[in-house]
Amino acid sequence: MSSPGYSESEAQEILRRASSIQTSGLMSRDEMLRAASELGITPEAVDQAEMQYRADLLEAELRREFREKQRQGFGESLKSFAIYAAVAAFLVYRNAGYWWISAI
Repeated sequence: MSSPGYSESEAQEILRRASSIQTSGLMSRDEMLRAASELGITPEAVDQAEMQYRADLLEAELRREFREKQRQGFGESLKSFAIYAAVAAFLVYRNAGYWWISAI
């Protein structure tokens, strides 16, 4: 009985899973280059993929920082609005009987 054939994506997924089962979770650059070589991947392709990966990580970190600053800015704006609204409400309450005079 012959063994089943696998598409390239299926083979990659199986090898990825096997690798995660077998390894301790860390792989040196040399080990990564050796594994890539066994898969027919050139060192140049690994270098390019590594640069793209690092750029993606940096972009994700920058986006996270940007969202955090937006949240902080929103919180500050909300706090300022709450203070102004409280002062305005106090002034309206304090001068409740005389508000119609300013409308004339």
